[in-house]
Amino acid sequence: PFFQNADVVLAADCAPFAYADFQEDLLKGKALAIACPKLDDTTPYIDKLTAMITQSNIQSLTVVHMEVPCCNGLIMMAKQAIAQSGKDIPFETVCIGIRGDKK
Repeated sequence: PFFQNADVVLAADCAPFAYADFQEDLLKGKALAIACPKLDDTTPYIDKLTAMITQSNIQSLTVVHMEVPCCNGLIMMAKQAIAQSGKDIPFETVCIGIRGDKK
């Protein structure tokens, strides 16, 4: 029920700590999912995200990632999950700089 008909933010687990206004600017009114493409076993992520999109009727997906190379995997996983879901939902990315600024 948490993701049902929600706008979802999929954030790299370090992004909220790096960007002080994360909650106010990016999360307000949205549901949050957290992942780390560098440290987590990402094998089940695409299937889980695809299921979230299809079964919970997610309205939009925003990926919040850091400007480091390992975070690109989070964007690719989200794009692949949207493609596998067969749904055309709004998708955007927000990049957080290593100094905590929004790019």
